[in-house]
Amino acid sequence: LSIPPAPHPTMAADLVQLAFVPGILSLASSWSAVIPTGVELHPVEWRPSGADKPSDPGREFGGPGDLIEVAALRLLLVALRLSATGAPWALGCHSAGGPVVYRCLELLSSLVQSSPSAVEAIADSSRSWLPMDEARDLVGQLLALKSRPLKLPIAVLSFEGSLMPCDVEGWADDWANRSQPPSDEWIHDALTNPSSQWTWPMASACSGSLWERCAKEVPRDIWPASVNGSNCLVALALSMLLASEVLCAIELSSQLCRRSPTPAGKVTSYSW
Repeated sequence: LSIPPAPHPTMAADLVQLAFVPGILSLASSWSAVIPTGVELHPVEWRPSGADKPSDPGREFGGPGDLIEVAALRLLLVALRLSATGAPWALGCHSAGGPVVYRCLELLSSLVQSSPSAVEAIADSSRSWLPMDEARDLVGQLLALKSRPLKLPIAVLSFEGSLMPCDVEGWADDWANRSQPPSDEWIHDALTNPSSQWTWPMASACSGSLWERCAKEVPRDIWPASVNGSNCLVALALSMLLASEVLCAIELSSQLCRRSPTPAGKVTSYSW
């Protein structure tokens, strides 16, 4: 993977810290084999939570405490920790990680635009939807923003991140309503992998959340292009962050995409 150089003064000297969210039934740690020199991977794995039970109030698919929201809050915790180090850092995702990164960018944007009220709102959300220890850690990171500036990511990378209806049609709604997993061998292998915390209730809840957030909600503040049915998101929520330090957004699609609008400001977008 070759990433076009961004004009960040410390990139040459420091490792880029990459917080990465994988796809459904996948492990972020498995991406370590393809991480290029100069980048340190911080896997943000899918883990059990109260969101595995969408029947609970607020946990319904697309609700304020669904599986995507929980994953986004967990990603935000890692992001704020990386921001606190002062090192250059980035966000990345694959497949079902797309809505997680998108939502995390919304949360980061709210911290930039209305920090005091956003801190309070996100803190309340974390107490409602995260396990107690994770909520405590995230609230601590949020309160620390009162004494240190929020350093935003230098890049956002989406490897075919799921955001559009075409990404979830034909499977997500079905999986969301299954009490048992499909018989595909790869699904069985993923659910029995001792290194993974995936369960079928998690995967089913993730599918339902993906269906609500991708098939029924059109993402805001993005420029999507469709190439042979493949989502090519060349700028991921960056219009919310034009005044920030974000320098580039990269979407790597299985199809070659040439549509690459470049917004005014500091942001440059690349696509293959």
